[in-house]
Amino acid sequence: MSFDFSKNVNNASNVPADNYSSIADATSVVLDIHKKKVKVERAKILDIAKGLAEIAYSMGQTNNPDEFAEEMADDILGALKKVKSRKSKKNKK
Repeated sequence: MSFDFSKNVNNASNVPADNYSSIADATSVVLDIHKKKVKVERAKILDIAKGLAEIAYSMGQTNNPDEFAEEMADDILGALKKVKSRKSKKNKK
């Protein structure tokens, strides 16, 4: 499953053209791992988080698996962005 961002951007008429790249940055993160670029998309993270949220729901850890999955996906994407930021700062030194 791939995320076709261009379809969503063309339909978002209320978003100025110069903000497209910031929207794309919000939906994915690109990391350098073993000299290869790896793009991690929020949609993929959310798919995995939904499965984990169902497990959490079955164990009684949450009453709302959809909200749980959204929060987990946001947390993971945020953590990956911090890793990318720290790596880029380390490489500049």
